[in-house]
Amino acid sequence: MMAIHGNRRSHLGSARITLDNAARVIESRSYTAFGDELTSSGTGARTSYIGRETDNESDLGFYGVRLYDPTYGRFLSTDPLWSKYLPLQSYQYAGNSPVMMLDDGGKEIEWANEEPGMAQKAQQYYGLAIAYFKAAGADEAVELLENARDSKDFTVRLSINDIGQDRYREKHGVDWDPNSGLEVDGSIQSPALGLVHEMAHAVRGELGRKEKTGDQAGPVLISLYKDIRTADPVYSNAEEARVILGIEFLTAMATGEKPRFSHTSGKKVKVAEPVVGTCVEQTSQEVVK
Repeated sequence: MMAIHGNRRSHLGSARITLDNAARVIESRSYTAFGDELTSSGTGARTSYIGRETDNESDLGFYGVRLYDPTYGRFLSTDPLWSKYLPLQSYQYAGNSPVMMLDDGGKEIEWANEEPGMAQKAQQYYGLAIAYFKAAGADEAVELLENARDSKDFTVRLSINDIGQDRYREKHGVDWDPNSGLEVDGSIQSPALGLVHEMAHAVRGELGRKEKTGDQAGPVLISLYKDIRTADPVYSNAEEARVILGIEFLTAMATGEKPRFSHTSGKKVKVAEPVVGTCVEQTSQEVVK
């Protein structure tokens, strides 16, 4: 019986080289952008493209809730979360950006963020947001962002994108588009303010995760889940109301940006800088987050 030493994978998690326990190459593979196999030699790896299993008879990938055909770069059924990605076609894989994004569960798109320079760009934009808030005297926002960056008690993963997506997902961190503002009543909120909004969710969530004992949630996480489940007709839920009426409002007042008084109001617009409220190009995507 062969003992597998390990796989060498791409930034997307695709199995490229498989080694045995003597660190000898026993299999190598390469793929097209959408996962169709280009070359293959040897055997040993159980998984293939983006770390998912493929059926040997149909060559379809098992991607959580859906089957995927890498030849066409399409799923065989519609996305159960299609309403969250209205600009996209519901059979698409990873928003048609397979080099930079993942869709390994067949529902949510995840940012791979391994493109050269992305980490440095994220740090640069993050620092720019902090400087912007310091200059405006938005002390609460500065404290939040610096604590999230420097804390030894928890880690917030930050990924940047260019698809107008700002959100916090437990265990995945914060996705942020530093060139996507929010138009509210004719005025544009900066992407930096959107970052503060998501970081406020993230810090509470990560502190809650840190205090967990096994599967047992502590007071912070219990309180967070309770707020998320408490519906609000204007702000979607109590957690969104806490952030929008709390640190988001205080920060908007300090920077001179227009505050919002609804979770679903406004439209995403492209802006030139994370801290600039000048609209470059308005998107058709209404805010649903």
